Amino acid sequence: MDLGLRCFASFLASTAPGVTSVSQVTRRHIEDYKPWLARRPGQNKAALMTATITHRLSTLRMFFVHIDEWSWQGAPPRVPIVSRRPAPR
Repeated sequence: MDLGLRCFASFLASTAPGVTSVSQVTRRHIEDYKPWLARRPGQNKAALMTATITHRLSTLRMFFVHIDEWSWQGAPPRVPIVSRRPAPR
């Protein structure tokens, strides 16, 4: 979990330095994070594996869900990341 949240923090620091609080994170930040994450190198591969990307996004979503459930004062007004079911083939 730590690595996933640090990765998102690194993304925000490099692309949205004006975001200084979790309460400022919006859906737009999440949507911009997805392709950024897909371009990241993997540990032994040119890019992160799909499972790693899915895990990092799930970790991020659960972080926001939990702080919303806990009524954390620093939480955004709503959870900025939604889970999507894969489209049927």
